[in-house]
Amino acid sequence: MKLHQTKNQKVGLTLLEILAVIAIIAILASILIPAIVRGKIRAKVGMAKVDCQTIATSIKQYYDDYKRYPTRKGQKANTKGGDLTFDSVNLPNSDAIVILIDDTELSDVNKNHRANYKKTRYFEPKMTGNYDDQGIGPDGIFRDPFGNPYVISVDLNNDDKCSDLLYEMPGISGIASERIGHHGLMRETIGGEELFVLPGSVMVWSAGPDKEIGWNVNAKEGVNYDNIIGWQ
Repeated sequence: MKLHQTKNQKVGLTLLEILAVIAIIAILASILIPAIVRGKIRAKVGMAKVDCQTIATSIKQYYDDYKRYPTRKGQKANTKGGDLTFDSVNLPNSDAIVILIDDTELSDVNKNHRANYKKTRYFEPKMTGNYDDQGIGPDGIFRDPFGNPYVISVDLNNDDKCSDLLYEMPGISGIASERIGHHGLMRETIGGEELFVLPGSVMVWSAGPDKEIGWNVNAKEGVNYDNIIGWQ
């Protein structure tokens, strides 16, 4: 009788130990999995910032070589500050990217190397066969690791101040009446209107992990909070 009780007791303890191990594993998983996910997001953000800096540097090098920006001939400004934003909605960033990599197939903007007659490849991006991966897709658009097209703005009027369709707006970049706004942008009066601009020639950014852009949302709030800013 004693032997029978001891055997049952031993089995019961083993089952309790298994359940305890399962519980511990579940707790550890609930802690580690979110941390791994956050780590992957941070890594992608880091890669996007490198892309932003690469694009900006390439555009500046192109300007040094050609004394113009990589745009279509006769391209007009589309920002209130008199500059040009490739927002990939009304104007694809492929117009600039195709010129910078001296591609003649993805778009007609550089047909017969007319916009890059020196045939210089200013950077060597990843080419991808779809429209969601990081790199240049079949449409010539350069996307970040989250699948967002990079937004590129250039100082088209050459006043050493770059304005962006989104970030030039006081409602986006403004901090009360302070001269310096979000992301280091400067408050300026241009054409009788208060705008925020970057001292310099190029701005590059993307929508970030949530893949959303808010045209009426402050830069430090809501869907704009996680936008990836290339000039900081």
